[in-house]
Amino acid sequence: MLAARTGTTVRTVERDLARLTEAGVPIAVRRGPGGGYRIDARPELPPLTLTPGEASALIASLVAVGPYVSAAAQTALSKLLDALTTT
Repeated sequence: MLAARTGTTVRTVERDLARLTEAGVPIAVRRGPGGGYRIDARPELPPLTLTPGEASALIASLVAVGPYVSAAAQTALSKLLDALTTT
């Protein structure tokens, strides 16, 4: 169960999923044993152009959540920091 894995309540997970959906994030739900939630997006994103402020906002969000919560969070943080500091 996602709530138990994240140390939250079922209600918190439901509220967070509702917020993501309201923000336009495509969430796919698979019910039953082995089911779960995932962001239903294309396998690879096109290149993005971010301002330093936008990149900093994403970095702050990753740090707040915990950059070591997943491999994807770690690589995203690394890419953002590289983009901000490499000329």
